[in-house]
Amino acid sequence: MKFIILHTSDVHGYFTSKSFVEKDVMESHGLSRAKTYIEKIRRENSNVIYVDTGDLIQGSPLSSFYKEENRASGNINAINLLKPDALVLGNHDFNYGLSYLESAKNSSDAPILCANVENNSDKEIFDSPYKIIEIEDVRIGILGLVTQYIPHWEGEENIAGLKFNSALESAKKFVPILRNEENCDIVIVAYHGGFEKDLETGEELEKQTGENEGYALLNSGLDFDVLLTGHQHLMTSGVIDEKAYAQPGFAASNISEISFDFEKGEVKNLEAKLVDLKDYSPNEEMEEFLKNDMISVNEMLDKKAGTIEPSARIEDIMDAQINGHTFIDLINQIQMEALGADIAATSIFNENIRGLDRNVTMREIMASYPFNNTLMKVEITGKELKEILEFNSLYFVLDGESLIVNPKYKFPKNLIFNYDIYSGISYTYDYKNEPGNRIVSLIYKGKEVEDTDILQIALNSYRAGGGGDFPVLDSSQVISETNKEMPEIIFDYIKEKEDVKIKDMPSIKIIGYKDYK
Repeated sequence: MKFIILHTSDVHGYFTSKSFVEKDVMESHGLSRAKTYIEKIRRENSNVIYVDTGDLIQGSPLSSFYKEENRASGNINAINLLKPDALVLGNHDFNYGLSYLESAKNSSDAPILCANVENNSDKEIFDSPYKIIEIEDVRIGILGLVTQYIPHWEGEENIAGLKFNSALESAKKFVPILRNEENCDIVIVAYHGGFEKDLETGEELEKQTGENEGYALLNSGLDFDVLLTGHQHLMTSGVIDEKAYAQPGFAASNISEISFDFEKGEVKNLEAKLVDLKDYSPNEEMEEFLKNDMISVNEMLDKKAGTIEPSARIEDIMDAQINGHTFIDLINQIQMEALGADIAATSIFNENIRGLDRNVTMREIMASYPFNNTLMKVEITGKELKEILEFNSLYFVLDGESLIVNPKYKFPKNLIFNYDIYSGISYTYDYKNEPGNRIVSLIYKGKEVEDTDILQIALNSYRAGGGGDFPVLDSSQVISETNKEMPEIIFDYIKEKEDVKIKDMPSIKIIGYKDYK
């Protein structure tokens, strides 16, 4: 008896294959293409299970449109078209609060599973820790888990009443229940989390915070058959010690496919692979279903904000990270004025960021600032700022005399968004010096910063709340916050001023290298 498990994760609101960046262009990703593939596999096979492991309802202009309309059902009705057997929440699914999540749950045809979050709120956001599916007397258990690290990123108001436990410890409780009490023949662990160590060597891939526990799950000795993962946006799959694992990337660019035979009470011929969805056409039913919403989204994206001078177009991201850029100055200028700060920091969030041309639309803004962060002002000492900046400097290393991005920021997950560029201070890194001693100058308002100085800095909510595991920052330093999200703040700022003059502010300088690559 053959079984196939299909799996998406980190779709981030990319339900359609229509581009949000260029109007009337079809992208090679999107849940619409996944629907085409899932329907193909279901036509060819009788025993197919489809699971999504979270970060579904946040991350695209379409999901932002649904949030503005307070219509979580828009996201869920889209995935309902794919007829999933189970859904698992991801960390970004909590970004809009528990009421929005409860509305999403109430719209879902599939159960929302989670075993490692204790819910003492008045909102029902989970259906069950697990689900049992029975196919021709074969019992299949699906256990839902999410990264325990969510409180390090999410505002308390969005997770009030929730306690996040270790995925591993919860699996230790529930996997035996599925095997011994529920008598499951096959156990699937569906986890919105990734791999903290290299699966072959056991080498640590990141700081061991508990954010990712996939390696520990695979090496726990627990009696499960399949581990479906997400969160890191990796594209990986395989079989280790008779356990299949997979993680299918971002925005439905790929879909995981686990296949096996179940004969005489045993799993045989276990295989895992990723299928590139660019080779499958968008599903016509789904595109038609989203058509009217996408008309509204494009109207929103085409709204004109105003003009900026000079252009903030990014031609070379690494050059901008090393030498500063007008785009960085613009975002930091907006952040400073929004919160009344003299210092601000921002990132170039991914390799696709191209900044803003002189005539700015919401489409360009959302493409260049793709996260719905709010803005926070933190108050820290000069000594603490130096600690933060030294940690920030770990993003680059020397390869001979060439400056390169630290490989740890590229694998297992691309962490370009964890490198900040500051405006309002003049700071110099010397890469001939060892980590921890790279800051050779730090000047604020014409004077070297002293350890005892008190400084106020505008940061996005992810960084101010501890995102990226920077030292010092853990939300306790926050003294004020905006209600608006950054794309809206940027749009409103440019629209109000009509023609924005970007200030040339003190910023970064890097020495101690010959070239970069």
